[in-house]
Formats: sequence, C-alpha cells, structure tokens
Amino acid sequence: MPEALTARQRADRTARALAAATAAGRELGLDVSAATVLHDVFSVVVHLAPSPVVVRVPTVLPRGTRVEDQAAQQRIELDVVAWLAEQGVPVVAPSPSCPANPCVATGSP
Repeated sequence: MPEALTARQRADRTARALAAATAAGRELGLDVSAATVLHDVFSVVVHLAPSPVVVRVPTVLPRGTRVEDQAAQQRIELDVVAWLAEQGVPVVAPSPSCPANPCVATGSP
C-alpha cells in the first residue's frame, strides 16, 4: 500500500498542478491572473479566474497509465459532459473560451 503524502509533499503537488494549469491557460491566451485551487484530492481542480474556465489536473493515476490513455479518458469525459449539457442536465459544460481538449503543459505533475 502506498504511503500517505506529507503535508509538504501535498502542497508541492498542488503547486505543480496549479502551475501546470495556469501555464496551459496562458498558452491558450486566457487571463489566469487570479487562478484559484477549488479542490485537491485525486485531481487538482483549478478555476483559471478571471477567465470562465475550470480545469482538472489529474495527480493520482493508476500505475502504468500512459499520457495517451489519460488524454483519451479526458476526451471521453469532456464529450459526455458536453452531451449532458446539451440534454439540459445541470452540469458545467466545457467553456467556449478554449478548445474542449486535454492538454499537456510543460512542468505538469
């Protein structure tokens, strides 16, 4: 069984995820000057404020997960939530401010 993260390790992981999210947002031309971490458990969820964009940075993955597999899973999640929004289900749809695609940022966790 894996050991639990120390408070310092978790803070470092969160900081790396926030840095990756803001770097990706900047690459897309978004204003991320007030980015805020909303949630941090198995993924770090970041609001790229003041832009109307929320991103999820996976930080805990099963062993052997390849970047390509993770990107494919994220594409499916985005497709599903977009479809649910089209059906009128109360979900947060992908933002029209940027492409609804997974991205990899330099320095991501």
